Amino acid sequence: MTTVLSLVLLIWLALLAVSIPHQRMHGDEAWLGEQAYLLAHDGIIRSDMFRGYAMQEQHILITHKLFIVFGAVATAFCGWGITPLRALSLLSGLIAFLLVAHELRRHDSESPQISWRIGILALLAMPLFFKFTNLYRPEVMLAAFGLASYVLLSRHLSTKKTVPLLASAIVAGLAVLVHINGVMYVIAGVIVLILHRRFRDAGIFAAIGIAISLLYFVDVLGQWDLLHFQLLHVPSLTTEDFRWDAPFCRLVNEHKRLFRKPEIIFSTVLFVTSFAYAWARQPHLRRSILAYCVTIVLVLGAVGQAKTTPYAIALFPFFAIVIARATTHWWSSHARVPRWVTVIAIVVWTAFLIHSAAADSLIAFTGKENVAQRNQQIAGLIPKGSRVLAPMEFVFNEIGQYDIRAMMAAELLTHGKSDEPLTRGQLLSVTDRWHIDAIILDRKHRDQLHLQDSSVGYELGDFRAVAVRDDGYVVLRRE
Repeated sequence: MTTVLSLVLLIWLALLAVSIPHQRMHGDEAWLGEQAYLLAHDGIIRSDMFRGYAMQEQHILITHKLFIVFGAVATAFCGWGITPLRALSLLSGLIAFLLVAHELRRHDSESPQISWRIGILALLAMPLFFKFTNLYRPEVMLAAFGLASYVLLSRHLSTKKTVPLLASAIVAGLAVLVHINGVMYVIAGVIVLILHRRFRDAGIFAAIGIAISLLYFVDVLGQWDLLHFQLLHVPSLTTEDFRWDAPFCRLVNEHKRLFRKPEIIFSTVLFVTSFAYAWARQPHLRRSILAYCVTIVLVLGAVGQAKTTPYAIALFPFFAIVIARATTHWWSSHARVPRWVTVIAIVVWTAFLIHSAAADSLIAFTGKENVAQRNQQIAGLIPKGSRVLAPMEFVFNEIGQYDIRAMMAAELLTHGKSDEPLTRGQLLSVTDRWHIDAIILDRKHRDQLHLQDSSVGYELGDFRAVAVRDDGYVVLRRE
């Protein structure tokens, strides 16, 4: 069994390696990347692309602060580009794999060599985790911090030593600085300690976790009005999110995240069935990993503003541990469990692996794009120093060469939201108000403006198309 698992694991790791070069850009990578770049160069988190929107050109107070700091460090030491930034998520993913293996080898006494291999395989195969290990987004780093906190807490529970407890609380607090959803690790740690009747330790954990979390507000001191103003202009928030009952409303709708799309449904079903098995047949896990999982799922459901599936990535290492513990127990004693349990286990695992293999292969072999190369070619058509209205990813690697304004910023300033396209008249109004020298349209914005049939020489107001690319990009310069 260990040989088969090792072979499958090696194949999946090779698939991950194939997926790394030129994975399709996620829009938030450019937004967060610019913040890291400007922090590295100016010493403050802000945005030039969103100049004029919520005073982001001065200071951004609501962001993934520690994650941006890591991005700034990577930029300072490795230079500007998407590769050093994405390497942070890849490193976080590798740390998560090692921590899963460490935790399972320490605590699964039945078949540790099988258990840790199943745990890593389950986590690696989950399509969302597989994809986001190679994107500059905070979810995988958040998962690594959360898992590190849990591993340290687990060591404290087994050894009763104080240092792991303190370290666990510190790391849980740091997770909040990576992403505000990290508050679930602080709460989960307290709950697990209470269930073990370690009330004094729970108080210490809560105090340290909260104290570290409050570092989020260090740069807010003296800028509370700006914080309030930017809080009211977070694109992902609506007036419903500020109601007193908003956490409860979000919680009862959490199934819309965990069962939203095939990319997460198969992972969720495998976890739920494993959780049910573990709860029934491994009661010693109820006060530890199972209680921890219940808590982080409930807290994420209450605090996660949107039901976007990537937020669930922070849960996945814990899902993988439960899946591994339950599967290993079933495998070692499947002759003594009812046949229907075995049938369910085989069906669920088979469906998960088939879907994950197909989804991960699509990620690895399709949708590749060399963003930096494309932007370099487009930049050759625009004089250096021009003010450009463009898709956010134009910052790779043209930031510093141009005054870049984001098309999304134009949409937010015009409509107050980014999911409503600009009309031609609104676009031209923005370009006049911002004194734009050139416009870069990707395929989406080109189609929204009904410019599918445009060609070189096409005129849009004072702008003339100087390039219409096969990949759907249109470049227009002011005449």
